[in-house]
Amino acid sequence: MTDSRPHVLCVEDNQANAKLITQIYKKRPHIELLIVGNAEEGLRLLKEQVFGLILMDINLPGINGFEAVKTLRQEGEQTPIIAISANALPADISYALQNGFDAYLTKPVNVLELLAHTDKFLGQQDSVPAEAPIV
Repeated sequence: MTDSRPHVLCVEDNQANAKLITQIYKKRPHIELLIVGNAEEGLRLLKEQVFGLILMDINLPGINGFEAVKTLRQEGEQTPIIAISANALPADISYALQNGFDAYLTKPVNVLELLAHTDKFLGQQDSVPAEAPIV
């Protein structure tokens, strides 16, 4: 039997951020979340498995988020990719959106924004109530 839940791949090397994202996705138990710590592992998994959404840290060891997205887009990967970064300058956001990312979230990750983007990109009907607690 195959798992029909949408799968989200999160490429994040910081354990605290990975834990936060895991807690946020507990609000969407119908979504399968998989977290890896580097882009190399993420790129390998994308060759083996279908994901409905990718969350990609920008500052990763080895291959950074921009290099990973460039590789994915050159290979024809169409999965929506959300950049996650502590860099919040408009120029950083604009650069990411012009270079293969579909959305950009700044750290610390806003629960409501992440879930809204997730619902949008996965075509989910769930809506996050305005009073959703911050994790």
